[in-house]
Amino acid sequence: MRRDVRYVLPALAVALVFMFPPACREMGVFIESRYFPILARQVVGDIERTADKLCWRRDGLKLRSKIAAEWHGVVTDGVTSNPTSIFDAVSGQPLAPVYNTAGQSFTRHVCIEVPPWATPSTRLVVRSWAVYPGWYDLWTVTVPNPDVVSEGAP
Repeated sequence: MRRDVRYVLPALAVALVFMFPPACREMGVFIESRYFPILARQVVGDIERTADKLCWRRDGLKLRSKIAAEWHGVVTDGVTSNPTSIFDAVSGQPLAPVYNTAGQSFTRHVCIEVPPWATPSTRLVVRSWAVYPGWYDLWTVTVPNPDVVSEGAP
């Protein structure tokens, strides 16, 4: 009888995954985000705003060797929100995945285009996040980046 437990428990786990995939996927994302984070100590600094661009420096520490599959961003003034493209400040190209080994610090200089509805005095907030593949590509893990706040000219 005890030998059968060896076969029954894994079969039961597999059956649960197939019977309740959304719940198992959410649990996997929770466990991976909570106990095995990808990034740590993310900091935003050197925020500079011109008439057409808002740029900043993003520093952090990579805890796991994962490459972001997607980058997303939204710029808002508190009333109006627009999706925005985040691009490399030096090359002007959309953010490309960068491979950093685990335990390595990183610095990126990135920018967005200031929306046409924003005046120089408009306070802008950029919220962005990266999407990483989870274990065995069974799910994706969304990692929020620190908000970037540009107060605008007085």
